[in-house]
Amino acid sequence: MKSFILSAAVALFAATTAQAITWDWQDVATNGAATGQVTLDTALDRTKGFALQMTITVTAVPESMDNSNWWPALISLGTSDHNTANLTVNMTETDGIRLDTKSGDTGSTQTKVVPSPVTKLTTGTHTVMLAYADGTLTLTYDGNVLASTAYTLTYDPNLVAWGQQAGYPNQTTLNANNQFQYTIDSLRVGVGSADPLPEPTALALLAQGVAGVALRRRVA
Repeated sequence: MKSFILSAAVALFAATTAQAITWDWQDVATNGAATGQVTLDTALDRTKGFALQMTITVTAVPESMDNSNWWPALISLGTSDHNTANLTVNMTETDGIRLDTKSGDTGSTQTKVVPSPVTKLTTGTHTVMLAYADGTLTLTYDGNVLASTAYTLTYDPNLVAWGQQAGYPNQTTLNANNQFQYTIDSLRVGVGSADPLPEPTALALLAQGVAGVALRRRVA
């Protein structure tokens, strides 16, 4: 009896508090370019959460990178105001695929999250996703969470970039000297939407049902 009431109470609490986030996806047109950027018609809403997902097929990865000067950025989110920090999935020889937040004009890293163990890009088809929800940035690679960090975002991103370089010397791009060869299979942004909570009436009925069963068992 007690276990039943406890289970029902837990279910009721979960029903009133849990909200699973799903993503409403929208394709970003890249026009087949290996590097570029697009300003979105509508900025992403940080209060609802958002995600940037790219699927690429890699045929060659960089053999060498000057990590002191530049590092390739697979995908980035930011704003048309370049003084605002960017959220970037970077790739280096030493750190592999990592999550950075950077000041747009200075290139200085404000937050660097390096997965452990280090994960490096390989040839083949891969999906990279950068998501922000409930004050947390999350980097997912081929369906596995590589890095996650608490972060306070102060703006709504409206600029999507891909195939860029993050160190800014000599306008180095991700496919400099033909070292990095890939095709973009898809690039899309998603706005978070919480699954609707049960209606108040349904919750009240559920609570009454739990109480009624408990009372009936007690009288019996």
